[in-house]
Amino acid sequence: MKIQLLFAPPSNVVKLSDLAERIFPPLGILYIAAYLRKKLPELELKVTDGLVAGWDGAISEIKAFAPDVIFISYVTPSASSA
Repeated sequence: MKIQLLFAPPSNVVKLSDLAERIFPPLGILYIAAYLRKKLPELELKVTDGLVAGWDGAISEIKAFAPDVIFISYVTPSASSA
């Protein structure tokens, strides 16, 4: 099974330097990824940080990986785009 964890990018164009999230990686999905890797080592897993990849990059990564399941995490300013 292939699972992709996505930290959703904001729908509006913002500079990464304007967001507090730029300081810290998306720890929530990284904790989940670490747990899944430990408990299900046969699982194919990919984590995408939408703040870094942007919309086009996130979509490209999803298409290239072709996951069976996508988990989406977001912060309140990105809720409408998630």
